[in-house]
This record gives sequence, structure tokens and C-alpha cells, in this order.
Amino acid sequence: MFKLLSGTVKQELKSTNQSYGGLIAIKEAEGRTDLETVRFSSTSMAEKRTLNQNDPVCFQLATHKKTGTVRAYNVQCRLKRARKS
Repeated sequence: MFKLLSGTVKQELKSTNQSYGGLIAIKEAEGRTDLETVRFSSTSMAEKRTLNQNDPVCFQLATHKKTGTVRAYNVQCRLKRARKS
């Protein structure tokens, strides 16, 4: 089982001439000093929903077999829902 990490969306998923993807800033408390941000794409998402800048997320890391690039996968939004009184 891979470790579940948390962070915030720093760059939303957008289609540009160069790439289609977003960036997640990894929380400092996670103990990872080698990575500060990690890329994600629409295929990385556990649920197909829109993530906005500064949304809190949880995710796991994986390494692409051919390129060796570390990417986020199983990305899930961690927005807190307001309780009804």
C-alpha cells in the first residue's frame, strides 16, 4: 500500500500548447524534502470533478515506468462540508 499524502492545488488542470496538467504543492508536514510540487492530470483523479486553485487534496505518488517521472494519482478533493444544524 502506498502512503497517502496531502497538499493543495497550486495550478488547476488547463490545456495549453505545452501540456495538459496541474500542480499540487505537498504539505511540508509530510516529511518529503525531495519534492515540493507534483504534477497531476485528469487521469490522476479518483473522481472526475473540477479542482480549483488552493483546494485541499489527498493523493498518492507513483513513478512512470518509462520516463521515471513522479506523478500524483488517486487525487481526491478534501473540501470540508458544512454541517446542518
